Amino acid sequence: MATVLVIGAQGVLGGIIAEVLRTCGEHRVLVGGRRRENRDDFRLVDLADPATIRAALEGVDFTISTVADTQFELERVAIETGARTINVSSAVLPPGGHGSIKGNGLAIVHAGLAPLGLQALIARELLARNPEAARLEVAMCFSARGASGRQGKEFAYAAMTRLPFEPARVIPFTAPVGARRCVSAAIGERDILQGLAPEIDAGIYVGFSERFVNGAIGALRASRMIRLLPRVLFVSGNGGPARATKEPMRQWVAVYGRDGRRLAARTTEGEGDYLTTALCTRAFLDALVERLKSRNPIGVHSVERLFTLDDLRPHLPAEVRIRDVA
Repeated sequence: MATVLVIGAQGVLGGIIAEVLRTCGEHRVLVGGRRRENRDDFRLVDLADPATIRAALEGVDFTISTVADTQFELERVAIETGARTINVSSAVLPPGGHGSIKGNGLAIVHAGLAPLGLQALIARELLARNPEAARLEVAMCFSARGASGRQGKEFAYAAMTRLPFEPARVIPFTAPVGARRCVSAAIGERDILQGLAPEIDAGIYVGFSERFVNGAIGALRASRMIRLLPRVLFVSGNGGPARATKEPMRQWVAVYGRDGRRLAARTTEGEGDYLTTALCTRAFLDALVERLKSRNPIGVHSVERLFTLDDLRPHLPAEVRIRDVA
């Protein structure tokens, strides 16, 4: 039985990931966070204080972090101390970031569900099967009613309000969501998608399963009024632990030729935005455990550089469905 420390488990996504890992019964799960708790399974971790990171990693086999730390201190300490970590936050490691760190630890970044993580593995496979592709498209459909912590709301605020505002796209999500006009997301992950195939165009789009919310966001984006909305309207809320919701979750990855014709597309389906992310995180952990039986990779790696979709498929539960679109 491995000991897994979940940093951010005092928040929404981290709490759901910890619960999913406990449910599988294969790991001893520890809670990591900045708010002290009087419990045997708690580790104090402040990513701004490397000393607390080093202390928290002692006796831990794997660490999963949901905290968006743009300095990536956890990854630096993990490499130097020989630890193994998986980062499922929205933070994007700059190209070449932490490449000079010396040590025998392993840090996996850009894990989780979307727009990187599982969707990056799907994109990589579609690009390999369609070398003539000229454009890569990733779209995410969220639910305004789903479980969402402060970090998720910060991600939505940045994606919705940051320039440039490119034309919207109609994405044919599968039932029960159906087609949605999705807005472009001006976020750092776009650069990472282009890193999969630098010579092609790449776009990330966001929509909402609730038609009223989706229409309102689209109208505000079209008029550019969305930039005038105060940030507090997006990120307000307690951000504390919450139960995993099971609203329909739909994701989309497609590649197109130079003439605009769609060459291939896949959807990912699940129940609950955060719950599906947690299940994908567990799959990445299981895939890493399997990989370590034959190899001992070290350094900082994005998931698409370390795993293929075939590596992950055996570990994805039945609740996460990947379908080809005709």
